[in-house]
Amino acid sequence: MKLLKCVLDNYLSSKDIQKGKANFSGSVDQVSLQEKLPEFFNNILKDIGRQGEFKVEGSFGAGNMANIPWVAIFNKKVTTTAQDGYYIVLLFSEDMSGCYLSLNQGFTRFGKQYSSSVAHYKIKQIAKNAKRFFQASSNSIAGEISLSASGELGKGYQLGAIESFFYKHDALPTEQEFTSNFKELLGCYDKILDGCGVSLDSLCPATESQFQNSVIEKAISKNKRNKKGTADNLIKKVDVPERRLSKGQYRHVRDPAMAAQAVLSANFKCELGDEHKTFTASSKKLPYIEAHHLVPMEQQDLFTYSLDVPANIVALCPFCHKLLHHAVLSEKREFLIDLLERRRDSLQESGISVSEESLLSYYDKDYLDED
Repeated sequence: MKLLKCVLDNYLSSKDIQKGKANFSGSVDQVSLQEKLPEFFNNILKDIGRQGEFKVEGSFGAGNMANIPWVAIFNKKVTTTAQDGYYIVLLFSEDMSGCYLSLNQGFTRFGKQYSSSVAHYKIKQIAKNAKRFFQASSNSIAGEISLSASGELGKGYQLGAIESFFYKHDALPTEQEFTSNFKELLGCYDKILDGCGVSLDSLCPATESQFQNSVIEKAISKNKRNKKGTADNLIKKVDVPERRLSKGQYRHVRDPAMAAQAVLSANFKCELGDEHKTFTASSKKLPYIEAHHLVPMEQQDLFTYSLDVPANIVALCPFCHKLLHHAVLSEKREFLIDLLERRRDSLQESGISVSEESLLSYYDKDYLDED
């Protein structure tokens, strides 16, 4: 297929000529990626009466040329960006040894929301579990692909592949074969959307331990970049986070980066007692501390602004964290009042107004949900 060959034959030389800068020069590979291939996919969608449902976009990078250029076909109900959701995408291997037409996932959101290890695990498990919604083609590749990727985004695409067709540089498909493969993936895309909805998160819900692991890794990363305290960043208003299906319920999404900021501001110490002993987090040589939302996230519907902000997140040793979740109110009342008094001003400036009576009522139950 000529359009694929244009990219595979010329992309690396174009990248070298332009010294890695993603400026449009009109080279045949760039034209194929940004104009000809999107037009090709749009024509197929038009022929089957579905062009209005999709956004088709090609990219060779922004600022710097991408290691793995792509052309994506987004169902607008699911996503319109390569950073999030799931979609069909034509991916060219970093070494230009071939390309994949793949039903895949946006990795950027995973990378922002979780630590690297958790992000890799989740996107791979979601890809595995998504296959239950359709019958894969006999000549397709199920699951992980190989793009010779050196960067994190490329590795994310490798792990996030649900079903793919591979074309070697020296054995490219005909337009008819390529079109047939695209329609096959389009059918799978439809079946996943019908069976699972616009988000695949429910196929591999994040556990509390995965969340806390992501928090500590992001806090450690922030600590390396900034040795000074960052308490001023505790104060800010944020819009209410979206809901996503998790463990059979729609819950507001927590951002580990927010919690990491709170842990870093507490200098990796328990806010109910600096002297509280914990243990070293993995091999990071810093104390293991957990993040806890003072006003529980399950109360989000009572508030105009997000509860998932550093002002509302406290750093606790594992014992104190379990105490606030599971102890009877009489045993944690004093601690809750103390934390509220210390955070009251920053909570107010984050748009969170809560009385002592209301806060205690949130904790006066047999079991407090995970943060």
